[in-house]
Amino acid sequence: MDAIDRRGSFAAAADELGRVPSALSYTMQKLEEELDVVLFDRSGHRTKFTNVGRMLLERGRVLLEAADKLTTDAEALARGWETHLTIVTEALVPTPAFFPLIDKLAAKANTQLAIITEVLAGAWERLEQGRADIVIAPDMHFRSSSEINSRKQSSPVLYLNERLCCRAGSPDSSGAGTVI
Repeated sequence: MDAIDRRGSFAAAADELGRVPSALSYTMQKLEEELDVVLFDRSGHRTKFTNVGRMLLERGRVLLEAADKLTTDAEALARGWETHLTIVTEALVPTPAFFPLIDKLAAKANTQLAIITEVLAGAWERLEQGRADIVIAPDMHFRSSSEINSRKQSSPVLYLNERLCCRAGSPDSSGAGTVI
């Protein structure tokens, strides 16, 4: 049905599928009989899909795409790639800085990414709760959770050269890098 819709005719679809048009037409008639529905309107010059035929075609395409994705995901897992990763970043981390890393991943695998931004210790809390696969955040030394510490790996991906600033006279100005 997909080939018939894409190619516009039984003859062109049969050619694409390496079959003769009569065999494809027979297959579609058998499908109509088995389902007890009319998939094609054959009353005019050109055969067209009925509403039922169009619905079956569209839902069938969803199933074909799901089958393709299932195959792709299975192959990726067999090669050691994750199919889905949740990356949580600290709001202070400039997200565009790790886009090149995401591009490298996309070139090798079809991994679906969820990128979430958190503030304060939110990124580490997500890791602790098992709701993050990768955390990109400053090392929060005040966190004492053994779960976080056991899951941390010292593999820095990004170094930030940030300078803390505050206004003159602020209580925090004594340790600031720049006073403005």
